[in-house]
Amino acid sequence: MCDRRLILAALLSITLPLIAQSPPPDEAKLPEVVDDQPLAADPALDALVVDVGAWSATAAAPAGNLAAIASDPAAHHGQTVHLSTGPATRVASSAFDIPHLSAWQTSADLVSEPLLLLIYEPDGSGALGDQVGSIELNATFWKSALANMRSTSSRSRPESTDLAAPPATERILVFVGALPRYSPATADQSLAWGNLVAALLIGGALLFLVRRLALRRAARRPDRVISAASEETWNDANLPDEPAEALAELRRRGGDTITHD
Repeated sequence: MCDRRLILAALLSITLPLIAQSPPPDEAKLPEVVDDQPLAADPALDALVVDVGAWSATAAAPAGNLAAIASDPAAHHGQTVHLSTGPATRVASSAFDIPHLSAWQTSADLVSEPLLLLIYEPDGSGALGDQVGSIELNATFWKSALANMRSTSSRSRPESTDLAAPPATERILVFVGALPRYSPATADQSLAWGNLVAALLIGGALLFLVRRLALRRAARRPDRVISAASEETWNDANLPDEPAEALAELRRRGGDTITHD
């Protein structure tokens, strides 16, 4: 393993200054690649690392048809494409031990298979932290492989979880790339929106409670509501002058509800 790392470092130090301004190739010439086997390094990975290490900052690649790659990986080995992923998590794997090569588990539209991006960053300008909001880069398709993806539902995979460890049962698409553009994880933004929503909910609940309390207090305080009929019933100005006649009139207006002892 040590000799292999030294050979790769020597090759990169020789080729990088010579072809740093070359665009990425449409298709890399790779040694034989076997798909849909447990994730493991092979000579094709070494060749890809050397190849992407020579890309320039202005290199561009066409958008990749991931659905076609997933359906027929053997026909796309070595194809360089442009990828724009969803949220990505840094992962660990004993399948490869190459300096400056980081591994990211992520996803993309139109394919159900998770993506594994092996990103070569010799200048140490990689993403800070183990989670990013998205990754955009040129990458060359290495192969489809089987990996241990038991923690794909969680964005916080511990470094001790090894993609190459048994059971390697889930199919993934593996790309090797360089010169990525990372967007920050949206955890802080989501937290801010969450705080705003919580504040609105709490404010709405307090307003509801205050209004309900006011209505309850109003219901407990009897209000005198005098209707036109009531005013007519008890208006002294319209009563006869004689007490007996006035009493009879009041009885008539009140529906015979007034009694006299």
